[in-house]
Amino acid sequence: MLGSRAPLPPPVPSQTWSADFGLVDLPLAPATAPVERWRVALAPGGTARVQGSVIATAEPGKVETAEPTTVRRLDPKTGATMWTAQAPPGSIAALQIVGPDSAPAVAVAVAVPGRELALTVIDGADARPLWDGEADAPLPIVSATAEMLIVDTPRGQVGIDRASTEERWRTRRDVRLQDGALLVEEPKHSTFGVLDLATGEPLWEHTGEPFGDASVVGDLVVVTRKEEGARDSAMAYDTTTGEPRWTAPASLPRVGRSSVAASGADALILEGGESGGNTAVLDRATGAVRWEGEHVVTDVLTVGGVPTPLEVGENNITVLDATTGADLVTVPMRGYERFTVAGGAVYGADGDDVVARGLPDLEERWRVPGAAGPDGTSFSPVTGGFVTIGTADVVAYMP
Repeated sequence: MLGSRAPLPPPVPSQTWSADFGLVDLPLAPATAPVERWRVALAPGGTARVQGSVIATAEPGKVETAEPTTVRRLDPKTGATMWTAQAPPGSIAALQIVGPDSAPAVAVAVAVPGRELALTVIDGADARPLWDGEADAPLPIVSATAEMLIVDTPRGQVGIDRASTEERWRTRRDVRLQDGALLVEEPKHSTFGVLDLATGEPLWEHTGEPFGDASVVGDLVVVTRKEEGARDSAMAYDTTTGEPRWTAPASLPRVGRSSVAASGADALILEGGESGGNTAVLDRATGAVRWEGEHVVTDVLTVGGVPTPLEVGENNITVLDATTGADLVTVPMRGYERFTVAGGAVYGADGDDVVARGLPDLEERWRVPGAAGPDGTSFSPVTGGFVTIGTADVVAYMP
């Protein structure tokens, strides 16, 4: 037919950068518009979260009758309850899904009158209790691998063996899980390094070297340093041994306190974490600057195996060329303040509609009228579709 548009290509497999686990697979977006398949009501004060294939809900228990808080995992295809677990009664302060998609854990923090914040962590596969105790207020920090659980408590961070649920180590040092490694970072003492995840003992540490921020990216610990004026610097160390690997040969544009991510197999993106911060892309092997610019990279993706940085601004969404930093395609935001990335697409709220724009071309693939709901509604990709979470219910849309 004259004037008709050629069929758009189907979504392709994509990955996004996760600070905890590096590049992780995204659920593949459907090629055609999904429709509502199931709806589960939330109790008053209840909440829900989605990560990968895990959908969890929490309903607050009544303190006056000692009715426990109820935590459920829902089947993404049907909405049926896969398991039910309990936590102390009280109002829900936070619900988290942590760990890799192959070994998830569900953490619920409950504000109990007269007590500290109560935290319960549950194995996402079978509802086995992993940890129960007080959490560090105002919000708990919980992270996990397939083998270990790390919980931030009022008495320090605790490493727990997931198989036995026994405490392996405890520390008051500032540690966090990054790309599968346990990073210790203490700017006040000019100390950074990597600890053994199983024992909490140092694998290596460097002290007396002032720095701005440290990030683990696979086999590198990248340290950015704030310099005089508007320029900064970056160094890289071996994650396992702490041996220096390179120092960026050129000064960088205000990337101190930066977030660092992999851009494909051979490059790193450093995105300034301060007001006015810029982005620089470095060669992973040498630290040489490939390009720099005034960008705010929101997601670092690989789409069909091709590195694809994504920038979401106040008025536009832009796909960047990972090699040069040039804008490949830009579309108006039109209310896309709420957005999420799926395998091969970006889901955005366009008014009350959820719209899927393909990657990397940002052409509209489909829209689901009314699915976005009011401003408080969030939506997350799952395999074959997406799930919305509002104040009253959880709704799944599938082809």
